[in-house]
Amino acid sequence: MRISVGIPIYDGNVQFQSVLALLAETRLASEQGHKLTVRFLPGCCNLAKGRNQLVKEFLASDDERLVFLDGDVTFQPGDLLKIAKHPVDFVGGCYRYKRPNENYPVGWLGGGELWADENGLLEVAMIPTGFLSLSRKVFDRFREKHPNREYVIEGNRTYCYFQIPYRDGHLYTEDAYFCREWRELGGKIFLDPDLLLVHWDGKIPYIGHIGNFCRNQADIQAKAKALNEKGTTQ
Repeated sequence: MRISVGIPIYDGNVQFQSVLALLAETRLASEQGHKLTVRFLPGCCNLAKGRNQLVKEFLASDDERLVFLDGDVTFQPGDLLKIAKHPVDFVGGCYRYKRPNENYPVGWLGGGELWADENGLLEVAMIPTGFLSLSRKVFDRFREKHPNREYVIEGNRTYCYFQIPYRDGHLYTEDAYFCREWRELGGKIFLDPDLLLVHWDGKIPYIGHIGNFCRNQADIQAKAKALNEKGTTQ
């Protein structure tokens, strides 16, 4: 498999641990017969434009998947390859916020079983773009539905997949709106919950495993419910 890794960089810096993770993943990919091509976009103050440029470079290559990786996110060996190999068009992991209290930027769908997918994936409404695997079909569908979104930046023609709009009383981030539009196109978004991801704030690591977090929350809720039911019967 040929994989593009797209890294938009706001301030021109990439977390040292992210570089180490990429080097290890590149070596592992080679051992397994895959090829990783890392595409940096430094000085990316507008994330929507930066991601559009990285998509353009990906589509101009012969790579099969584009994995977006933020420069302040690290992962365990093999996990970038794991999300690239999932048999769905739109899938990623979710890292925690850079906050002391653990929580995650994910949009849940109501009424579904938590671990219902046979591939270990959970369908969700939104996931962040910092550890996200996309197939070429995603971008083909955007162009089919919205053929008039080309624009020129610095003399180069490109296409608007990502944007930061105000809609329905809400100012969206580029990743949240990309997810919304993909679902409006009939696409599905999948979360791999069994990934250990680290979101770095300088030297401070915010370590998160959203699957374990959800299981712990479910255990807490079940215990609270049991205690409440016990209390009402006494």
